[in-house]
Amino acid sequence: GVVERIDSYQMSGIARSAGAPMDKSAGIDLCIEEGDTLTVGAPLYFIHANVETDFRIAVDRSENDSGIKIREYIPFKICVNVRVRRIALFIC
Repeated sequence: GVVERIDSYQMSGIARSAGAPMDKSAGIDLCIEEGDTLTVGAPLYFIHANVETDFRIAVDRSENDSGIKIREYIPFKICVNVRVRRIALFIC
């Protein structure tokens, strides 16, 4: 599939749920751009948070709506590393 659109409003909401901008180390690292062709195993983005509740809220929000629209939808799985409070959305 190809990344058709990245919803900046949704991305901003996920980042804020993780604690940004008050927590300078919280937020999202996008790994893709619009127009990118996705491959199996490619990360879409990482969410960083330092507070467990903020992390869980951001994860829940991203599970409900990733903010990424993919032409020719490809299902993705969510991999969570709780030790560092980081989540990555990966293409299955």
